[in-house]
Amino acid sequence: MKRGLVGGALVLVAIVMLAGCAVLGPKPTPEEHEAAVRARVVLTRLENQNEGIKSFKGIGRIKIWQQGRLQINQRLAWIGSLPDRLSIVVLVSGFAAVKMATDGKWLYYYEARGNPPVYRKFRARDASLKRIISVEIEVSDILTLMAGRVPLRDYQQALLIDDSPGKHGVPVLILKKRWQGIIEKIFLDENQSQVQHIEFLNASGKLNY
Repeated sequence: MKRGLVGGALVLVAIVMLAGCAVLGPKPTPEEHEAAVRARVVLTRLENQNEGIKSFKGIGRIKIWQQGRLQINQRLAWIGSLPDRLSIVVLVSGFAAVKMATDGKWLYYYEARGNPPVYRKFRARDASLKRIISVEIEVSDILTLMAGRVPLRDYQQALLIDDSPGKHGVPVLILKKRWQGIIEKIFLDENQSQVQHIEFLNASGKLNY
C-alpha cells in the first residue's frame, strides 16, 4: 500500500514539474506576437486557396538542379484528382520519355529511353521520389502543388517575417516545430498575395528541397 502511495506521489510530482516547465517557458516577445498574428492571416488564405479544385490538368516545364547543376529541363504534362491520383509524362522532343502515375496505393515509374526500358513500382503511402530523381519530394506535395495549393507541414509556431529588415526584403512565412526549429519557409511577393517559392528543411536545419 505504501509503495502504491509513493509511486502515485512520484507520478504527481513529475506531472507538476512538467507543467511547471511549460509555464516557465519563454514567453513570446511583442515582435513575435505581431509576427504570429500576421502569419495567421496569410495561413488562412493559403489553407483556403483553390479549395474547390478536385481535379486538374496542365502542361508546363520541369527543372531540377542537383548540387548547383541543372539535371533536368524538359516539358511536362499532367492530369490528376485529389486526394491521391496523378499521372505525369515528361516530354523529350515531343516523345513521352518518362511516365509516372499513382493510384493512391502504388507509385508507378516507366522510362522509355532505357535499353531495356526501366519500370519500377513503389508503395504510394508516404512515397518519395528520392529513389527516382535523387530529390526527396513527396508525392503528396506534387499533388498539392499541381492543384494550385501550397504544401503545409505540421507546425507548432508560424511567423511572418521580413527576410532582410530595412532592406526592402520580401515577406517570408516561417513554420516551426518546438524541438526541430524551422521546417518550412514560404516566400511571398511584396503584397503577400502570391507565393514565389517554398523551401523544406530537414531535422538538421538543412535544405531538403
